[in-house]
Amino acid sequence: FSSLPSSSYLIENGNVFSCGRNDAFQLGQKDTSARYTPTLVQLNSSNPRVKSVGAGYQHTLFLSESGEVYFVGGGPYIQNKFVKNPAPLEGGPKKVKFVAAGFSHSMLIDEDNYLWGFGTNSYGELGTGDEKPTFIPMKVALPPNTTVLSVACGANFTVCITSSNEVFSWGTNTLGQLGVKSNDPKKITPTKVEFQENKKIISVACGRDHCLALNEAGIIHSWGCNNDGQLGLT
Repeated sequence: FSSLPSSSYLIENGNVFSCGRNDAFQLGQKDTSARYTPTLVQLNSSNPRVKSVGAGYQHTLFLSESGEVYFVGGGPYIQNKFVKNPAPLEGGPKKVKFVAAGFSHSMLIDEDNYLWGFGTNSYGELGTGDEKPTFIPMKVALPPNTTVLSVACGANFTVCITSSNEVFSWGTNTLGQLGVKSNDPKKITPTKVEFQENKKIISVACGRDHCLALNEAGIIHSWGCNNDGQLGLT
């Protein structure tokens, strides 16, 4: 796993190691010294086994095998304050099965496959229907009873695949990051992404300002910023 600036995380047998940039305690090492080799992260005295990591610009989410989320870091994410030691996330779902992080927002999929978001929300990247930031996870305003298969975060936008294999996106759209037929600079509620082929989308991935979607036929769709050729277009 890697974050938007230059921090990296490695999981081996339930143990998580971190290295790289650490100016906001984001490595979970309880200090702000950079690490140049992978260093073991101790979440707490019992050191629960970790199965996944969500790495943002100055914050990190560690997801334990039991479904508990630990948060560390902060900066602008929590009004220029910092969580120096990995701590259990307060509020939101009791058990989580997947985490993802953008520049300064995060997404959680709970055990019932509902989607939650928290963090900054200046561009509507939380998909809650407003632009209010929150450190307490809130449910994303998808259509009623909609569950999700996966979620990915760009810098200030989010894309998910629902259980019915529909794709929704929300957040900033100044560079076409959302893949929707709209010139609106942002969308604060989830908006459906339409594709030409009638094929299921099985995976999505986001860079800082672009997105890739893979369908069941092996075709990759790309959209968003292409200033360095990241969309792979000919």
